Amino acid sequence: MFQIKKLLKIFQGEQKRDDSLKIIGIVAMIIDHIGIIFFPQISMFRIIGRLVFPIFAFGIVTGYKYTSNADKYFWRIFWFGVLSQIPFMLSIGSYDLNIMFSLSLGLLFIYFWDTKRYLFMSAIIGIIYFVPIEYNFYGLATIFIFYIFQNNKIANVYLQTINSLFYFVFHFTLMQFYALGGVIISLYLPQKNKRLSLNKYFFYWFYPAHLIVLFLVKCLI
Repeated sequence: MFQIKKLLKIFQGEQKRDDSLKIIGIVAMIIDHIGIIFFPQISMFRIIGRLVFPIFAFGIVTGYKYTSNADKYFWRIFWFGVLSQIPFMLSIGSYDLNIMFSLSLGLLFIYFWDTKRYLFMSAIIGIIYFVPIEYNFYGLATIFIFYIFQNNKIANVYLQTINSLFYFVFHFTLMQFYALGGVIISLYLPQKNKRLSLNKYFFYWFYPAHLIVLFLVKCLI
């Protein structure tokens, strides 16, 4: 009887999953990539795009919190990063590793924190130092702050602001401060009632698919 109740609880929780936040992230990502490829002179596209990483970083923390298998969760993100790398380079014109690698390394980082494997955490920091990857240390810190302070929204916003300040110091751009909008949306968007729920693999496949479409449009233009 206990197992039946447990399964019903899991099923009900899945039924109430709200993907509104992820959809906001996807829309902002499309706008960002359209701006990079077709309208690089219009800053508003990039400003809207700054919402993307905090939203996906928050999703990684939430996913890790509820996943039944962190190992499979990591490999799923990692391999979709591999699948997306060539479309990413062709469409965006960047040779950095794409956002999926940033998210998968962030996931590993908080997993190693939980399991007290501090040497492996140092190895991830080393990888990010030597390997060009989207959002680099800023991305890693964003995920880690979301995880460590997941029960303290005020501290979360404050530390994410400090994180953006460090990004400014090292990259000499104020653009990443707009990402604080994504932090606030992630922390304060109500998630109590089911509004939109899509197949979880939709979000994985959408990333390489939209890059391929943008590349084809780029070629046609």
